[in-house]
Amino acid sequence: MLQDIETSFRNLLNNMLEGVALHEVIYNGKGKAINYRILSVNPAFQTHTGLNSEIIRGKLATEAFNTESPPYLDIYVQTAESGQPTSFETYFQPLEKHVKISVSSPKKTHSS
Repeated sequence: MLQDIETSFRNLLNNMLEGVALHEVIYNGKGKAINYRILSVNPAFQTHTGLNSEIIRGKLATEAFNTESPPYLDIYVQTAESGQPTSFETYFQPLEKHVKISVSSPKKTHSS
């Protein structure tokens, strides 16, 4: 039964029109969030961003997006730590695209 649910969830994720990325917040030795790692993305994320999922999977945000600081880190950390979902619209300069981002947290230190 659990395997059936996991298969259904994977099929849903892979067929969604919305791009989805699972992030893990990275903390320094003092407990301060300093970056986030991209753990997984669905095919729509690759379509919307133009970023190859095989290349960015496992990368820090600063590496994946080629930025000095991790984009939207404060928002992702707030959601990961509080469990309260949020959404916002913005122009994402590294990709030169307007995006709507919805953030939720499946467990503490993770956001999607």
